[in-house]
Amino acid sequence: MVWRSLPGWHPSSLRGFALSAIALASLAILLFSTGSAMAAPPSWDYSFPAGGGVGETVEVTATGKFARWPPAFWVDRAGLTIEAAEKKGVFKVAVSPEAAPGVYWLRIVDAEGVSRPRPFVVARAANVLEKEPNNAVKDAQEINTDNAFNAVVVNGRLNKAGDVDAYRVPLKAGQTLVASLLANRVLESPMDGVLQLCSESGFVLAQNDETRGYDPQIVFTAPADGRFIVRVFAFPTATNSSIAFSGNAKYVYRLTLTTGGFLDHALPLAVGRETPTKLTVFGWNVAAGAEVEVEALAIETERAEKDSGLVAHHESTNGLELPRTEFPLLVAAEENSRENPQDVTLPVLVSGRIETAGDVDAFRFTLAKGQKVSFEAAAWRLGFPLDPHLRLFDPQGASVAEVDDTNRKRDAVLNYTAKTAGAHTLQIRDLHRNGGFRYVYRLSMRETRPDFSLTLEADAFVVKQGQTIEIPVKIERQNGFSDEIEITAVGLPEGIEAPPVLSPAKGETAKAVKLKITAKKITAGNAPYSGVFQIVGRPVKKKGEQKEDADKKELKHVAGFTLAGSRLPFKAPWLTVTAAESAKK
Repeated sequence: MVWRSLPGWHPSSLRGFALSAIALASLAILLFSTGSAMAAPPSWDYSFPAGGGVGETVEVTATGKFARWPPAFWVDRAGLTIEAAEKKGVFKVAVSPEAAPGVYWLRIVDAEGVSRPRPFVVARAANVLEKEPNNAVKDAQEINTDNAFNAVVVNGRLNKAGDVDAYRVPLKAGQTLVASLLANRVLESPMDGVLQLCSESGFVLAQNDETRGYDPQIVFTAPADGRFIVRVFAFPTATNSSIAFSGNAKYVYRLTLTTGGFLDHALPLAVGRETPTKLTVFGWNVAAGAEVEVEALAIETERAEKDSGLVAHHESTNGLELPRTEFPLLVAAEENSRENPQDVTLPVLVSGRIETAGDVDAFRFTLAKGQKVSFEAAAWRLGFPLDPHLRLFDPQGASVAEVDDTNRKRDAVLNYTAKTAGAHTLQIRDLHRNGGFRYVYRLSMRETRPDFSLTLEADAFVVKQGQTIEIPVKIERQNGFSDEIEITAVGLPEGIEAPPVLSPAKGETAKAVKLKITAKKITAGNAPYSGVFQIVGRPVKKKGEQKEDADKKELKHVAGFTLAGSRLPFKAPWLTVTAAESAKK
């Protein structure tokens, strides 16, 4: 018997499992050990350090419950090679010199299942570990960004209540330092971080506590040569009655200190799914108007763990991850204004910036009487300060609809049915009439059509050989979608059965169904399986449906789940088939 995974995966591949010979042997022993009982899958809470630099090998300690060690490892994209150490919970990550900067998602895999995905962040920077004591200004840890990357990433931790970490950075007059803390947003550290930039004597020159959610960032240009102090402390994200600096073992962070390139955003704020996309990247210490190109999706959507593209630039320490879309992409024109609306054709995904205080972007398009349209502005959830306000005008110039917050969130959604035919105009601005470099938005403009989405409650499932499990799939029907939906499992090997399940338009199963997966008993050639798969929903073709309904027939959605540390949905849950008890004895 062998341990099977998704077709095309191989221990020597950078994509998929990163299996050492020891780990592979360990799995085989676990599968057939005498009298072994069903045990829990690996449980991975957090790790330290939480990332590394290109070309480096990093020793990582994972905190959690790992009944079987050494395990195997899975990573969501190429660039990392992972090998378990002898000590439980410790493994080494070798980062390829060609690895793209950004977030990589890892799983720990053994014979009983997998851990939830956990992040490992790669940067084009020298990575160092925090050294205590460094609470006081006089004990600040020395950091020098004068290296090949002009950047250092400190892997640190606020270990206990009252902990403060200080770092001393030399700067020359005119140098721009970016100090950016990554903790809560990706690493799920329960900390509301605060950054201070101080003179060497400790006088506070700049402070920030929220740039991207709970994670702060400071951009500082040195007025003269000198040594400056960057200080990190935090409050808990779960509010309590105390007003004190907080900390514990889970307060893990990565602090980027760079006088080199650091990306903030790209325009457009999405990439195409089927064609390469040219983007202009924006940040600090990056050439103005720098462009990058993101290739089209290299593999079928049904084989993609995430439907997103990674954006990096040769001058940048960090990378950006943007969603892929089928919509045409458009960047708002510089001359766009309330008096000079930009002509667009729906559907379209517009990316733009509110450049100055009081600035308004406007878009003009033609609607038929009775046509239903939807506009969705995203900014706040993407980590930008813009609080979008949308306002729609009819062909006579009358304001017919406006919206600010939607579902108690700062981003805005406006749905409208045209009362008259003709050219309508949509305006977007910041609610408080602010503007600036980071006041960027992504605005989807489309005709409203019946549609649906699928959501999973879990990211991994386990079934014994010869048994059946039920996977709940939540169905959200949008805009009156009333077709029957067929839900199937995709990517499972022979020997694992998952009959399609139907969701009718009415009743409880219109909102949720349970997909049954049965693993046949062990037979020759049917070994235990562990790997990703997908759950896909498609409308059922109605009898006598005409050719003009082709769009509806081609409609397809993949069930996803969202990790707490990621704003992008994953579309590949994990299935583990464990050996039957009789095979273990």
